[in-house]
Amino acid sequence: MGLLLAVAPPFVYAAYVACLLKLGPRRLAWLLRYRYFYNVAMAAYSLAAALQGASILAGDGRLHDPYALVCTSSASWPHLWLTSKFVEYADTAFIIARARLPTRLHAMHHSLATSMVILDVAIADRPSPLFLVATVLNLMTHSAMYLYYSDPPRFAAFKRSVTRVQLGQHATLFCLLFGVLAFANRDDCDVPVLRYKIALVFYAWQLSAFLRLYVVNGKQTL
Repeated sequence: MGLLLAVAPPFVYAAYVACLLKLGPRRLAWLLRYRYFYNVAMAAYSLAAALQGASILAGDGRLHDPYALVCTSSASWPHLWLTSKFVEYADTAFIIARARLPTRLHAMHHSLATSMVILDVAIADRPSPLFLVATVLNLMTHSAMYLYYSDPPRFAAFKRSVTRVQLGQHATLFCLLFGVLAFANRDDCDVPVLRYKIALVFYAWQLSAFLRLYVVNGKQTL
């Protein structure tokens, strides 16, 4: 059942985009009145949740112990983060409301990122040790990204900086996943090998895609 849930988001997202395109920019134009408030709210939520997640890691002593950081789980709020992944689908609605089409990277990111969360939340009894680490890094990135999108003209100078933050997020998680797989046979380290291998492929793709954006045309699209 959990595996079925994990493969569902791409189909749900595709149906969602099809409905938005059917409605068209004219019927969706009213959404643009709320774009600023949405971006500010998402930036504030992301920053607050990132700080809370970092405080949990610090309280569990994981920030000062690299081994514990990658091998020990912490109690957190995985279902809240999963819900936020669906809330972020509104990003696509704002793009279509502006008579634009979401890029391939945008579409794949929003559908597959949700699958990655479900893979760690729904299939296992508890989130993996890297779940909260990934959550905090993602939230920190989103706080910068949504702040930029709240007023792109004002924050235009920080556009490439946001992409650098995204690159750092994906590079860090790729390295952590690759490194911790070496501890798979240690009894004192929780390493869900299959989940981590799937996540490793996901972050490798994300890293290469964002690196291409940064090097080729300097755009930031998510």
